[in-house]
Amino acid sequence: RRGSIAAEIDDIVKEFAKLPVLDPRTPDEIIGYD
Repeated sequence: RRGSIAAEIDDIVKEFAKLPVLDPRTPDEIIGYD
């Protein structure tokens, strides 16, 4: 396994890509717009 920061970021991006994006805003932002 590559130990570079770039590889770590790439893995994180791939993990997030698996999640369904229902709203691009964060929960805090959604609450703030109430």
